[in-house]
Amino acid sequence: MIKAIIFDFDGLILDTETPGYHTYREMFEELGAKLPLVEWVKGIGTQGGDFHPLDYLEQQIGSKVDRVQFKSQAEAKHLALIQNLTVRPGVVNYLQAAQIKPDPQLYLQALEHLGIKNTEAIVFEDSLNGLRAAKAAGIYCVVVPNEVTSQLNFVMHDLRLASMEDMSLEDIINNIV
Repeated sequence: MIKAIIFDFDGLILDTETPGYHTYREMFEELGAKLPLVEWVKGIGTQGGDFHPLDYLEQQIGSKVDRVQFKSQAEAKHLALIQNLTVRPGVVNYLQAAQIKPDPQLYLQALEHLGIKNTEAIVFEDSLNGLRAAKAAGIYCVVVPNEVTSQLNFVMHDLRLASMEDMSLEDIINNIV
């Protein structure tokens, strides 16, 4: 029996990842470099991750960049892009149906805090690394990729949706459990 629904936030609830990629891609292009999506996604869903964009940029242009200045400009551009974002379609319906709030804690800590077993929860994720974390914790996982993560090879998921509007929470629970 499912007793908890755990949501990833960044990219799933509010798609801040796509504007983040567009910001960096634009700034790379201004410096004469390319930022392939295939490289960018290596860092999605991680802290630090397998991809370090400024190291990659410096390799592409053959010189050092002022990292503090670059990050400051990127943050300002990113904030301007995400100012008017709204939650992705279907999110509000899921939250109302589940009567919970998104919890940004690590999945195992979330389970411990909720006092439930891993088989009593479903994680909603948009990134490959988030999916891996959920499955490593033994939790059911529904992937709902965003524009940036939609090309990733999600192979361990229990269910994949294009949007949370595609299926009711009740139907998801019935299909997974």
